[in-house]
Amino acid sequence: MTGDCLNSGTHRVLFDFKAHGEDPALVAEDLRVFSYRELSELSSAFAEMVKPRALVFMLCRNTPGMIACYAGLLNKGAVPLLLGSRIAKEALLALIKIYRPSYIVSPSEISVDGRPLLECEGVRVYETGEGNPPVLHENLALLLSTSGSTGSPKLVRISLKNLESNASSIIKSLAITKDNRAITALPMNYSYGLSVINTRLISGASLAVTSSGLMQKPFWELFDRAGVNSLSGVPYSYEMLKCLGFTRKEYPNLEVMDQAGGHLDEVLQKEFSEYCASHGIRFYLMYGQTEATARMACLPFKYAQSKPGCAGLAIDGGKFSIRDENGAVISSPSAEGRLFYEGPNVAMGYATDACDLKKGDEWRGVLDTGDRALMDEDGFIFIKGRESRFLKVYGNRLSLDDCALMAERYFKGIKAACAGRDDLVMVCIEGEADPVLVREYLSEATHLNKRAFKVAKVAALPRSSSGKILYRELEKYF
Repeated sequence: MTGDCLNSGTHRVLFDFKAHGEDPALVAEDLRVFSYRELSELSSAFAEMVKPRALVFMLCRNTPGMIACYAGLLNKGAVPLLLGSRIAKEALLALIKIYRPSYIVSPSEISVDGRPLLECEGVRVYETGEGNPPVLHENLALLLSTSGSTGSPKLVRISLKNLESNASSIIKSLAITKDNRAITALPMNYSYGLSVINTRLISGASLAVTSSGLMQKPFWELFDRAGVNSLSGVPYSYEMLKCLGFTRKEYPNLEVMDQAGGHLDEVLQKEFSEYCASHGIRFYLMYGQTEATARMACLPFKYAQSKPGCAGLAIDGGKFSIRDENGAVISSPSAEGRLFYEGPNVAMGYATDACDLKKGDEWRGVLDTGDRALMDEDGFIFIKGRESRFLKVYGNRLSLDDCALMAERYFKGIKAACAGRDDLVMVCIEGEADPVLVREYLSEATHLNKRAFKVAKVAALPRSSSGKILYRELEKYF
C-alpha cells in the first residue's frame, strides 16, 4: 500500500491496483469483468478531473464506476464525503452550504448544480465553482456520516492510516485471499459496506457489484452467475435471508459469511451458525462503529455456536477495556460497564461544519464507544446495549433494546423497536399483534405500571438504507 508520486512530494495510496494486473477486480451486473489493470485506468481517469486535497461529495450507488471513482479520489489525495444517492435534495443543499465542496460526483441520471467535467461508466463528475473551499487537514482522507439519515451534518473524520490499519486487521480476521469474491450487499456509503470494498480491493480479491438488494431477483442472479463465495450482512439482512428460506437451500460456492452492524438475534445466530457449520462455511460475527473506521471485534467462526450473543475479541492491533462511571478500568471478569476501544483504526474525530475539517487527531486512538458491555475471563466482549438506550422508569433502569426483544419473543412474528424518555417507553410494533396486549405483557414482564408504556402499530419500522432502525423517527407515531 505504498504510493505513486503526485505533483508535490510523495503521496501514499490505499489501492495498488497495478500490483494485481489482469486479475479480476469487479464483476458488473451484466457480467462484464473489470481487471485490476482496467480498474486502475478507470480510477485514474476520474482522479484526473479533480485537484489534490479537494473536498468531493459523492452521491453513492453500488456500481463499478462509482467504486472506481471512490478509489481514484482516495489515491489522488482528494477527500470524498460518501452520501447515499437517494439523499433528499434539501438535505444535500444544506450539506453543500455547510461544507462547500469543490466537486460533486453522482450517478449519471441524477443532475446536480455545477459544470460537468466527465461522464463515464454511469458516473458524472461536476465542478461546483466554489470560491471558498474549506481547509483540509493533511491527514484527512475520508468523511462518513454518523447517521443512517445521510442528511446529518455530523461527520466522522477518517485518515489514510485508519483505513489501512482497519482493512489490514479485517483481512487477517476473515482470512481474505485473492480467491475471495464478495458481493455488494450493503451501501458503499455505510462504513461496513465500504469495508467490504476496501478489504477486497486491497487484498487483490474481487467484488460482484450490484445496486440490487437481497430481496430482488437480480441480486441472486449475479450471486450465482459471478461465483460469489463471501456474503456480508447486518442483522436486518439476516432477517431477510431467513424470510427467503436461505438455510433450506444449497450454495456450493459459498465459503464465508459475516455479520456486523448491530446485535444479531440469538435465535438467528443459532440457525445460521448451525447451517454454516454443517455446510463448511466460516461464519464470523463482528462488532464495529463508523468512529472506528469499520470494525473493532471479530468472533472467530469456531465460536459462533458456543458463544451466543458474543461480539468477539479485539481485532489485530486493538484493545478493549471496561470502565466504571468514574472512568476507572474494571478488572473483574463479567462486570458490566462502559466499553472503550484503543487502536490505530480509531478516527480523528467529528466534524459538524467546514472549520472542523482542518482539525487534527482529537481522539488519539481512544474511542468511548457509548456501549455498555462486559468482558469474560478470556477477553471476549458481550455488548449489553447503548448507554443512550437505557431509561430510568419510575426509578428502575430499563434497556429499550431488551424491552423490544421481550415483545418479539413473546409475540411471534412481530418486529418491535423502542424509544422514549424517563418514565415513558414508546414501543412501535410491525406485524400482527394487538397493541393493548403488548402493553399489558410488557407491564407484567418488567413489573412496571402500564402507564409507563405506549404502544403503536406501524406498517413498517423506519430504517436506514443499511437496515438499521431510525429510533429518532419512532416518536412521530405517538
